Amino acid sequence: MHAQQGAWQSRLGRTAVARWAMFGVLVLVQAPAVSQLVSSQGQTIPETCKFPAKLPTEFRVFAGGGYVGRQVWRLGGPTKHVFEVRVHQPGSPVVLMLGAYESTYWQVRWSEQTKIIGVYLSGYQKQFLQGLPTDIPRVTHSSAEASVCPTFHLHSGQLPTGLNAVARAVFGRPIELVFLAEEGVVNIGQAPAATKFLTDESATAPEPTATELNGTAALERAVQLGLIRPANWNDLAAWDAAAAALRPGGRTGAASDPIPRFGAPFRTYLILKPFTFPPGLYGSDSATFYVPKGVPTPRGDRGHSTVYDFNALRCSRSEGCQ
Repeated sequence: MHAQQGAWQSRLGRTAVARWAMFGVLVLVQAPAVSQLVSSQGQTIPETCKFPAKLPTEFRVFAGGGYVGRQVWRLGGPTKHVFEVRVHQPGSPVVLMLGAYESTYWQVRWSEQTKIIGVYLSGYQKQFLQGLPTDIPRVTHSSAEASVCPTFHLHSGQLPTGLNAVARAVFGRPIELVFLAEEGVVNIGQAPAATKFLTDESATAPEPTATELNGTAALERAVQLGLIRPANWNDLAAWDAAAAALRPGGRTGAASDPIPRFGAPFRTYLILKPFTFPPGLYGSDSATFYVPKGVPTPRGDRGHSTVYDFNALRCSRSEGCQ
């Protein structure tokens, strides 16, 4: 590792590397190539969070990922985000720590000289692993599922300060290198151009149900299952008319404000059947929901979303409704 770190020092200059030397782990960002480092302090975790397999004395820990994988459109199904992971680490067996913020499928490939003996998969939203033989032990934890076990995610613009603490707690040793994704690919190691990568095509992640997904992906699946549908301007006008009977101005708070008629309401859904809000409806994943009369009020955490309920003619929103 010292020789490789020295090579990166020549690109960055000694000052840049020295600034982070106290943390002890080099992070490789593939484009442009720079080095950063992660925290090396440990933490205590519940016994149930220990890795579920006995590992050999000699192995190395590598981490990789990014905010979200490359978007893949699928006919008849919700959009998927995919990271392709290419591992080339000859020598000692390796454990992978893979993390993303958004829900992502991880397609793992490895060189003939690489032996993967375990995977710790984590993120804010639920993650899915595929391509790796089922006899290789793995664990998956996500923050949105309120896991009691340590979680992490990687972001190309942020320093993953808690990552090394998770590695020490789970595997008893620090991470050797961290590789950040570029254009949907995480290259864990620099493989020669002619390297042949292997994968288990039969090891596919099971298609998740609406309740196993988070945020936008879960809403897309709920539409496919007929639990909700995209709302239209007539749905909004119906609420406006109902609310107008209670106060002037209806939904917008001003009677003279017309509802725009171009396009379609943004991230707005009409609930059709009993529905439970999926995890992760925060920030850009939040949405607006209309509950028609006779349809039960959804259960679960609406996050930052807005809910207009025709049954009680009531609006619920984290910052209040107009």
